[in-house]
Amino acid sequence: MSQLHTRTVNHHSAVFVQVQKHFKPEFLNRLSEIVIFEPLSHDKLKEVVKIQVEGIVAGVADKGISLHTSDAALDVILSESYNPVSASSSQP
Repeated sequence: MSQLHTRTVNHHSAVFVQVQKHFKPEFLNRLSEIVIFEPLSHDKLKEVVKIQVEGIVAGVADKGISLHTSDAALDVILSESYNPVSASSSQP
């Protein structure tokens, strides 16, 4: 068994123990699977910010406004908007 697989199994077991503390067995029996998502890296998050900014740029271009962003600006947007605690929740 690989080290990554062992770590994943251990992580899943630890999460399931916590889930069992908070939910009744009747609810847990209805779940077919618990999926654990790994946090996105800074580079992946920056790509998401870039895609979102491109949508904004396209939206203001329709109004005759030209907008350009640098990598430094994307870093500032990311650092000001990212909260690792709230990132684990699924908010739109």
